[in-house]
Amino acid sequence: MTTDHLNKDYLLGLAESILALSEADQTEVVLMTGEDYLTRFSKNHIHQNVGSRHASVTIRAVTGKQIGVAQAESLDEASLRDTLAKAQEIAGLCPPVEDFKGLPKPGRIRPIEAFDEATARTSPEERARIVVELVTAAKRRRGEAAGLVQTQAGAMAVANSRGVRAYHRMTGAQFQSVVTCGDGSGYAESQGTALGDLDVRGVIRDGVGKAARSRKPQPIEAGDYDVVLEPAAVGSLVDMLGYSGFGAKAFQEGRSFMSGKIGQKVTGDAITIVDNAHDARQKGLPFDFEGVPRKRVKLIDRGVAAGVVYDSYLAGREAGRRASTGHALPPKYASYGAMPMNLLVSGGDQSLRSLIAGTERGLLVTRFHYVNFVEPVRAVLTGMTRDGTFWIENGKIAHPVRNLRFTESVIAAFERCDGLSRMRRRVEGGAVCPAMRIRGFRFSGKTEF
Repeated sequence: MTTDHLNKDYLLGLAESILALSEADQTEVVLMTGEDYLTRFSKNHIHQNVGSRHASVTIRAVTGKQIGVAQAESLDEASLRDTLAKAQEIAGLCPPVEDFKGLPKPGRIRPIEAFDEATARTSPEERARIVVELVTAAKRRRGEAAGLVQTQAGAMAVANSRGVRAYHRMTGAQFQSVVTCGDGSGYAESQGTALGDLDVRGVIRDGVGKAARSRKPQPIEAGDYDVVLEPAAVGSLVDMLGYSGFGAKAFQEGRSFMSGKIGQKVTGDAITIVDNAHDARQKGLPFDFEGVPRKRVKLIDRGVAAGVVYDSYLAGREAGRRASTGHALPPKYASYGAMPMNLLVSGGDQSLRSLIAGTERGLLVTRFHYVNFVEPVRAVLTGMTRDGTFWIENGKIAHPVRNLRFTESVIAAFERCDGLSRMRRRVEGGAVCPAMRIRGFRFSGKTEF
């Protein structure tokens, strides 16, 4: 993998050339480029090994309060010129956005070191060796492994006619696996900035071990149960809160569980959630898609609603009382409003084992699947347990159980949280989460598997 196309001077040079050509009152350029390599496996065999290089330019042209956005998937000169012309043309056809206060001015960006050269140059053979290690362990337990090993390298630059110049490059790696042993299955994952950060042995141990222990699951009735949720299960709930409730648009429109609740209790005292790209476990983008520095935002502070995240437009709607927190999405997704991208749930003082030991009767849940909203204002979600659900009896794992459907208000469930693990993991979706014990979690349906 060559990384020449990730170069700072190259990307910001392209941005400068677009700004110099623009005839709009204000212009913003977002450039993204990168490479993505993926090794997929199923039934103990690698069946796909692919790589792709991608690049895009998004231009926002502003004439008065008329805004036009255009995008292209190429960075050649003709595409850049054509995209600029389209953005300017669209701006002339659009009605004014009366609340728009202009593109943001530059701010001080604290850089984040999130690029690992070895990860950027990972070979297919290196990814395959991880798969072989997992498959070998699965075969010892008469299991079959499926999943992926992925490495990525990318860069992003944002520039505008008001002086914003922002650049960042990053790498990423992940290892996900579902191992099946007959009618049992086990999920495990690890994510990080570098391939060397992945807990390969932990994924193999947990995925294979859970699959073997999940054979012959016993039926269980729907009802309210105490649960110990592993980090992946907690993460899927927290991600949905971020999507629906922690952004300023839903908050301003009264569609968020945070609306009208700032300074009030919304969960139990154990819950603190922040968004912080600079945390060592996150290493996210140090600026947003407007080039505004990302701020650490406390969303829930020991159960109290503390704040939501803003982009420059949504901050401007509050008549100078707010400033952007650096959470703008790409211009083509601007209709969703600002959104947290680096969520962290504070941990506690227990181990996963002690959370289980403190549960007289209940369930251990590895992860949730197909989680969707039922009622966003109360943060009511529904979804299924999957790939490792176990019955706890007298503080010990007794046996596997068949999967259940839950229907529960997440914020109400978080009121009943009485234990968090010290250990926290970054999980699929990007949140960093501990394991969590919740009393009386509501399961509304059962399955035959």
